[in-house]
Amino acid sequence: MSCDMAGTQELASSGDIYKMKAIVYIQIKDDLPRCIWSSIKKARELFSGKIYVVAPAREMDYPQFKEYNITLIKVESLQDEILNEYGKHTLFNYDGWNGFWDNACKRFLYIYLLQKKYGIDELIQMETDVVPYMNINNMFDIFKTIYSKKLVFVPYGTYQHNCSFMYCDDVNILGCFCREIINYFKTGLEHFRKLYPGQSLVNETHFAYTFAQNNSSVDLFPAMPGDKHFDELGFLIDPHGWGMWLGGRQRIPGIQCAVHTQHIGVKIIEGVYDIHFSYKDGRIKQPYVYDVLTLKSYPLATLHFNSKRPEQWI
Repeated sequence: MSCDMAGTQELASSGDIYKMKAIVYIQIKDDLPRCIWSSIKKARELFSGKIYVVAPAREMDYPQFKEYNITLIKVESLQDEILNEYGKHTLFNYDGWNGFWDNACKRFLYIYLLQKKYGIDELIQMETDVVPYMNINNMFDIFKTIYSKKLVFVPYGTYQHNCSFMYCDDVNILGCFCREIINYFKTGLEHFRKLYPGQSLVNETHFAYTFAQNNSSVDLFPAMPGDKHFDELGFLIDPHGWGMWLGGRQRIPGIQCAVHTQHIGVKIIEGVYDIHFSYKDGRIKQPYVYDVLTLKSYPLATLHFNSKRPEQWI
């Protein structure tokens, strides 16, 4: 399947001039997780521009919104027919997950509606357990150079692209992805289970991978040295594995974990890579991937903490 851009071209030709750069967090369900404040604290230290949190209206009273100059966009305010269409066709209401995977996928629609409604030229979407470590204005500058008119994910594992840190500078492409998600639902889960055998469940990471296979408008951040665009970018984006190697898993925090099916995990298990840090005034300034064989270090722009306990790493 290729993406039909016709349904979104009216945005590009409407005369709107997108100039804003913004960081976006999406929390569709109630109760912002505590880890978001560590992420937001670091993001605000590294970025002076707009930071949006899309969340239910009941979340509006957190004092940190004012402390860090964060704009709350109420989920209820982003209504559109595409959400109704998604709701009719979604297949991600897995038993025992309380809507987790469905919300993980549905967030793309909210990012799209936010970007369209508020005229955001370039956005970085970060999950609530992702912590940035590099100047974000500089990130935007280099992303625009390398990833112009692209939707950018992170390589994760077999048939999967991670979406915990995502860049988009073209609302049309993001809208196209959202419409393709609905088409993927119409195709059915069995199609994807056959297409990607051995996967425990199908989720949004498989849809991101599928979209990337069929659309030249999708690109990838480097997650390891040697990945595509690493030489141009000069730093790495953590899909999941580096933060899990540091902080462990949500249900087993503090115990290092690497998974052989992950893009990064194989190399960690083989003993090729580890992580170290630079410090300033007693605080972590920069994490690095350390190559045990060559003794070279490579800066990590982000860490993704599956443990949901990033506070000790900021």
